[in-house]
Amino acid sequence: MKALLLYLLVVFALVALFLIWIVYRRNRNWRRFAVKYRFNYSQGKSMKKPVVYGEIQGRPFRLWKTREATGPGTVGLELVEMSMGILGYVPAGLEVSKRPVSQAAQDPSELRSGDAAFDQVAVVKGETPAEVIRYLSPERRNAILEMLAFDSADWAGIRGERAILIDRRMVGTLEDVERRFQFLFDLVKRLDA
Repeated sequence: MKALLLYLLVVFALVALFLIWIVYRRNRNWRRFAVKYRFNYSQGKSMKKPVVYGEIQGRPFRLWKTREATGPGTVGLELVEMSMGILGYVPAGLEVSKRPVSQAAQDPSELRSGDAAFDQVAVVKGETPAEVIRYLSPERRNAILEMLAFDSADWAGIRGERAILIDRRMVGTLEDVERRFQFLFDLVKRLDA
């Protein structure tokens, strides 16, 4: 019985050390990313709430761990959000997200752009329908479709004046962070007014 208890204690300690190493590696890489792009970096006392924030070419930027992911099979996973500001005029209350596969019928509050391929994929909402439709030029619709199809994002879209990627996977390597950052940075330039 003592041998089993000792074995379980060793396994628990190894798992705990592994999780601490993952968090340390993520925080180190986020800090390196912040230094490279001249952003600010902060973290909570227990290394659980790292945040990278600042501006790039006048655009607000933020990378942060929103919370631990929950549900089956999500042990050690996090919800990580990266957002970047869109410059110029953005219609009031603009929200664009990917249409859920299970949603067949259109919600009455949704706006239609008139582009069938776009409207089939995107859910668009806003306070002033005419302004939202004007804002959704063919170039912006194409950029939004690329964002909604981003390969690893669990959620992608626009909320107000920010383009956002949310990922449930561990965004812990510098290459992962830079790939998402570069994608978002290139994309928001195409969404500017």
